[in-house]
Amino acid sequence: MVLERRLWEAVFARRALRQAAAVLIDQGFLSLASFATGALLARVTDKEGYSMYVLGLSLVLILQGLHRALVGVPFTVHAPALAEQERNTYQGSALAHTIILGAIVLLPLLMAGTIHDGVQPALARLFPWVGIVTVALFLREFARGALLARLQFWAGVSVSMVATFIQLALTAWLFARHALTPASTFAVMAATSAVAGAYMFWADQSHVTVIFARLWPDFVRSLTTGKWVLIDAFAYMAASQAYPWLLLYLADARSVAAFGVCSAFAGLTGPLVRGAGSYIHPRLVHGYKGGNASNLLRLVRLAVLALTIPLVAWLLTGGLLSDYLLSLIYGNSYSGYALLATLLLMRAAIEGVSTPVSQALQTVQRADAVTVSLLLGAVVSLALGSILVIHVGLTGAGVAAVASSALTALWRWLMLRKLLHAAAERRPYSTDPKYP
Repeated sequence: MVLERRLWEAVFARRALRQAAAVLIDQGFLSLASFATGALLARVTDKEGYSMYVLGLSLVLILQGLHRALVGVPFTVHAPALAEQERNTYQGSALAHTIILGAIVLLPLLMAGTIHDGVQPALARLFPWVGIVTVALFLREFARGALLARLQFWAGVSVSMVATFIQLALTAWLFARHALTPASTFAVMAATSAVAGAYMFWADQSHVTVIFARLWPDFVRSLTTGKWVLIDAFAYMAASQAYPWLLLYLADARSVAAFGVCSAFAGLTGPLVRGAGSYIHPRLVHGYKGGNASNLLRLVRLAVLALTIPLVAWLLTGGLLSDYLLSLIYGNSYSGYALLATLLLMRAAIEGVSTPVSQALQTVQRADAVTVSLLLGAVVSLALGSILVIHVGLTGAGVAAVASSALTALWRWLMLRKLLHAAAERRPYSTDPKYP
């Protein structure tokens, strides 16, 4: 019986590993497609045009954070624990919430497309496309999340990867025909995401039951879980997505474009960090069983060291070759930004290395410390960033970004050490040689 149980555990472990790998490959492919799309667009548009794409994409990311907090994360948390019929009803309510939120987002952006007061006309004309692609992404990500919540990994991942491939192929086709613009790029993103979302909803329609009387109670349940995620999302966006807008209004559109390409270049290690985080977090949770603070701190240090090696290697390589690589990828008009690229590589390295610290704080159920760190980072970005952009321009934005990430990481590390040292003092001395 023991051997049989271990064989079943091994089978499930391998299956779970394959499923996790598929999800990470999907995310990595999507990140690669987004990077390639930005690179192709930058090569065929001037800096003013590309800056509109950077700003539009920034707004899309901010709005996606809103949907993730109010619908995505609560559904992922609550749905697996519900009985079948209750889960179907909750999924129907979450779908209705997605549609309502999409309408709330889309209508003002459609109206903003006709109002140019205080907004650059090119950006205002792009607002409707921003709204359309945002709603399409809402539907695609919710449908994919619903399938993942039911552990139907391959159904969600396969459709998402096909949609990403089609998006990349259409973008490359428009590039070859000299028809790639910010508007056509968003149109391709919207079309492929809408088709993928519609297909996943059609395949999963038997699991959706909409009961109008449940919409408000289910929204309250989601809000109870998602309110802290919402605060984190907006704090993170203020800390990371504020710079394109600060540069637009305190510098010029060309600076926005330069910051956008350097930020995308520095973020190439994003899939690595996300993949490592998906592996590290469960290890931290298991390592903290029984409240073993010293073991958790040991695992965090190992994880930080493991991430430091590739991230510092990319920092050094990217920093030394940034001018050449930016010109190669984005075109000669983006040469001369080596200092900004290096600063943003430093920011990416700091954020990546501090990922295990954030996960450890969540493991000890002190996510509030992460929230405080994000708020501190947002204050630095908005206050120091504004001052430095006015006086130093692009370089000032890079310096403020590094300062914001460094303060955020330092706060999390100090809080984690304080919490774990206090926990270690309360915990009886362990005689297990593995946990000194």
